[in-house]
Amino acid sequence: MYNSKIIGLGKFLPENIVTNKDLEKTMETSNEWIVERTGIEERRHIKKGDNEGTASMGVKAAKIAIERAKIKAQEIDLILFATLSPDYYFPGSGVLVQEALDIPDCPAMDIRMHAQVLFMLFLLQISLSKRECIKMFWLLDRNTIQGGLT
Repeated sequence: MYNSKIIGLGKFLPENIVTNKDLEKTMETSNEWIVERTGIEERRHIKKGDNEGTASMGVKAAKIAIERAKIKAQEIDLILFATLSPDYYFPGSGVLVQEALDIPDCPAMDIRMHAQVLFMLFLLQISLSKRECIKMFWLLDRNTIQGGLT
């Protein structure tokens, strides 16, 4: 029986920083109002025309995690990509990541949820590994705001 553990983490953030002050210029809000209710002071947005999207940012984060885990992409047995903002509805972002990482024999799918899905997918991974169905599980969580504030 396999034991579950996290062996690599990766993240990628677009360079374009949008502050609450930036939002004040385009909508009726204030930095204080946003921070008081959410704690958020800034967020990262992709810029329209940057050829950046949900899957490409997932690939960049995956490559970092793979390097940190000291594994090869071909060792991954399953990709689950959690997103509410896929690049396309078909094919899903998980399949695009699978192609970019050159692991054609690895099943990949999208789960169209966010936030609470991470815990659920972690439990799924534990369950599959206990049954020795999946040894190396890859979970990506990525959402994008495309073409909003640039």
